Amino acid sequence: MVGKAVFDEHLLDVHFTRSFYKHILGVKVTYHDIEVIDPNYFKKLKWMIENDISDILDLTFCIDADEEKLILYERTEV
Repeated sequence: MVGKAVFDEHLLDVHFTRSFYKHILGVKVTYHDIEVIDPNYFKKLKWMIENDISDILDLTFCIDADEEKLILYERTEV
């Protein structure tokens, strides 16, 4: 929508985040830009970057076979 408005030379009364402005201008967006949007999330992200978390996090991306069938069949039934 923003691109269309710019192309059609329409003014927009909106406020974007600093990271969005940087993206538009081609400036590199870093994790520090998150601090303005969500300070608590930034604090946790910064801690994860500064510390070794390989032994702390045990994340797996898996799904139970029964749940997978349920999800697939619920979406296909009309």
